[in-house]
Amino acid sequence: MHNMNSILKIQRRKQSAFTLIELLVVIAIIGILAGLILAGTQGAMDAAKRAETLSLLTGLKNAIVAYETEYGILPDVSSADMFLSNTTSGEDLVKILTANPATAAVVTQKNPRQIRFIEIAKKHFENSDPNTYRIVDSWKQSIRIGISKNYNTVDMGSGFTNQPLNVTVALASPGKDNTFSDAKAIKTW
Repeated sequence: MHNMNSILKIQRRKQSAFTLIELLVVIAIIGILAGLILAGTQGAMDAAKRAETLSLLTGLKNAIVAYETEYGILPDVSSADMFLSNTTSGEDLVKILTANPATAAVVTQKNPRQIRFIEIAKKHFENSDPNTYRIVDSWKQSIRIGISKNYNTVDMGSGFTNQPLNVTVALASPGKDNTFSDAKAIKTW
């Protein structure tokens, strides 16, 4: 009888314990699920950055249009039609639209009522430094701003399109892949 109890205890222990193969299967399933969750999270993060960048571009476009509505002309930071991409003219445009009092000379001359047409988050300035006045997208890539003073066409520069755009204001971001020629570029006009 004592021998029979020992055999039953051994059988119960074997039934209640996991085998090495069962543990490996559980670990593999957890790994696959974690991989799926991470892939979904990355896709959601990219979609959020894309939406944030489009919002930034739309906000800048609306600020330029609001400036035109207020003053009757497009912002004048250059003598010709503008293609701005981290240039001094681009910085002047941001200074004018944000009406930053630290840049009084540019703002007083080009935005005499000192109207703040747009607020730009610190993270959208190059190196997170608002004193550079150079705007970047959610991936820290330079954006392009095109303004046609003659109200006809905008040329957005190399790599974007072969033909000038038949618009007055155009904005674009290269997006995650950092290429303007790609269909994934984020644009508004």
